[in-house]
Amino acid sequence: EATLEGCARVAEEVGPVDIVVNNAGITRDGVLHKMSFEDWNEVMRINLGGCFNMAKACFPGMRERGWGRVINVASGTGSAPEAHFGPYSSSKAAMIAFTVSLSKALSGTGITVNTLSPGITATEAFDRNLPAMAARSAPWTNRPRRCCFSPAARPATSMAPICGWMVAFPGSSTDALSNSFIIRGTP
Repeated sequence: EATLEGCARVAEEVGPVDIVVNNAGITRDGVLHKMSFEDWNEVMRINLGGCFNMAKACFPGMRERGWGRVINVASGTGSAPEAHFGPYSSSKAAMIAFTVSLSKALSGTGITVNTLSPGITATEAFDRNLPAMAARSAPWTNRPRRCCFSPAARPATSMAPICGWMVAFPGSSTDALSNSFIIRGTP
């Protein structure tokens, strides 16, 4: 309800919403036997539910105008999960599936829906969690790693140009081989 009211207020004060970037995300990570249902549910509600709420609020106007762009910011862990990122990885994997479903449902309407799946990104949450992530992964020689802790990308400088390109991309996301764009490496 708050999302519907917020989008209506934006449309009234600024104009119709044509571009949505769903970038909200939280994590409550840990292994299954130490995780509460409340933590699991909160991650799903915010990370996946936020995408649903924005789609529900903005798609009617986009359909009416015959144009719109939605970018759901998922994560590399959505397609390559780690042991301690269960809720977060699951929510981002579900976001990728939700995006594919929406893009197919909206094919031919002028609305594209894509995911952007960045790798490690320098945020306050990343800085807080880095020591715990490193401790869980030590010793490094015990098992092969799927990622390394190289310098993290900065969201504004690494994702903004990609989002701009995705907004300008003329085709339907279902026309591409994959509708997930994965950023790896450093800025």
